[in-house]
Amino acid sequence: MQRLGIQQHGARTAKTPKGVTEPKLNPEVPPGTFGFVDNAERLNSRAAMIGFFALIILEAILGKGLLETLGLGIGGGLGFEL
Repeated sequence: MQRLGIQQHGARTAKTPKGVTEPKLNPEVPPGTFGFVDNAERLNSRAAMIGFFALIILEAILGKGLLETLGLGIGGGLGFEL
């Protein structure tokens, strides 16, 4: 545990007002495990890589792109060409 009033991570702490006592020790807070933390970002990037390579393999096996596989017509233009 660290003593209060010491610079932590380059930030300066404010002086305590008169009559207010400081606790002797800071509580130890465990690192976050929910939200935008390194572990969640790492898991998300791994899932994206698996999905990307699975799509490439699927296209190679079927010989068509994802949209054609899903039955969506592609390559016909937007329908308002001159």
